[in-house]
Amino acid sequence: GINNSQNNSLVELDYIIFYPFERPTNSTVNTITQINRTIFNITWNNSTADSNRTITYFVVATAFENSTSVRVANTTDDNLSVDMSTRPHDYYRFRIEANDDYLEAYSAQTDELLYFDHKSASQRAVDAANYIYNAQDGNGATRDYWDDVFHNSDNTAGYGGIALYAAWKNTSNTTFIDALGKHLDWLSNLTEENGTLHYSYKYNTTTGTYYPDVWDYYKALNITDIKVVDAIQSFYAYDLWLYQASGRNSSKVSNLTNTADRAMRRLIVDNYDGSLFFYSSSNFKNTTNNWALLQTKYAAGQVDLFLGMLALWNLTQNLSYLQYAHNIKTNFDSYYWNSSVSRYAIALDANNAQDSTEYLFAQGYAPAVFGKSLVNGLGSLNYLKNQEYIDGSINGTTSNSSRGETLISAMAVLAARKLNYNITANVTNYLRKKQKDSATNTSGGIEFDNTTKTLNVNTVA
Repeated sequence: GINNSQNNSLVELDYIIFYPFERPTNSTVNTITQINRTIFNITWNNSTADSNRTITYFVVATAFENSTSVRVANTTDDNLSVDMSTRPHDYYRFRIEANDDYLEAYSAQTDELLYFDHKSASQRAVDAANYIYNAQDGNGATRDYWDDVFHNSDNTAGYGGIALYAAWKNTSNTTFIDALGKHLDWLSNLTEENGTLHYSYKYNTTTGTYYPDVWDYYKALNITDIKVVDAIQSFYAYDLWLYQASGRNSSKVSNLTNTADRAMRRLIVDNYDGSLFFYSSSNFKNTTNNWALLQTKYAAGQVDLFLGMLALWNLTQNLSYLQYAHNIKTNFDSYYWNSSVSRYAIALDANNAQDSTEYLFAQGYAPAVFGKSLVNGLGSLNYLKNQEYIDGSINGTTSNSSRGETLISAMAVLAARKLNYNITANVTNYLRKKQKDSATNTSGGIEFDNTTKTLNVNTVA
């Protein structure tokens, strides 16, 4: 057993049982590290010919009999789901072969194979990129998910561009980078003369054109249109910068840089607070028949803007864009970090007062982009790590953020890599379990969370 920190009593240890198990032949213990409250990472190094192989086990136990205090996934569609009330002394043994890059999970009591995945992480990444590619129409319009009627809602396809670029870079398959180019062409054609883009677009089958529209959620609030959205206006430049890095079509980059510049200038005119940060967007309400600026400066939106400003400086050499990026990056910590709850605020209002609503996405997104320049980046990752459940999902403390969003897990991993922080492999394995393998249209898609099964392009990206 493992000592309880309070009274060293095994009886009081109600969350993990640690058993000896058979180790690989001719191997020695390398490390035994407590990852979090319920997971231990035991690494064995073989001394035989395959000495480069490291095998990692995650030993996770239930509590003692009749206890339900251990947090595990018990949804019917979770491949690792086991009813803990009927197996009170069982636990899982996760085996990851580093060389072959596959995962197996067993019941260590019955040796029953509960879950396995013999696809490499690289193949799963390509599957994800293929899903995004297949969600794109021939003209470059990318649906929010494979059979949706909305396109690029809140920059869904813009984030998808990152995945298309990464897939091209790691496979040299020009299909992916050409798909990014088509997305840029499509959105350029929809950019108004003054640089305005809208929240989302639908296709009119009669006229063969795209028109702005919003989700029913916004219509219930009497909002019928949203324009000059921070992420959409700024991320166009970032996707274009990635496309330029491929060297695929320099004339296209030259032509579309004007679009990126117009979009960013529109954002500066409409949304800049005159000091450091940017407001979210403008909403049109049918009750007033007026456009109104949403005076909320979202944390994630500032990260989007930093990427766009930095990209546009590289594309145009206009130093003003570099200055905007510098101001966002150097002031983000001091304005958005909430020391009382040890996490970044979701947003600031017009007076720079923090909105303390829990928002997990920004906790990973900000350190993933800003890296070690963030004083509180590690603190933000600690917050996420403390919210990790046994199934690898990361869940908030409120009902609105406790759904195991896969996007949160992905951002946590990206940030951990950037900061050399230890996020368990269980988090990435959670993404494996949420990726679809079977149906043709959904293959490669990743479920949004444990409740919503839509395969959103930005989540997959």
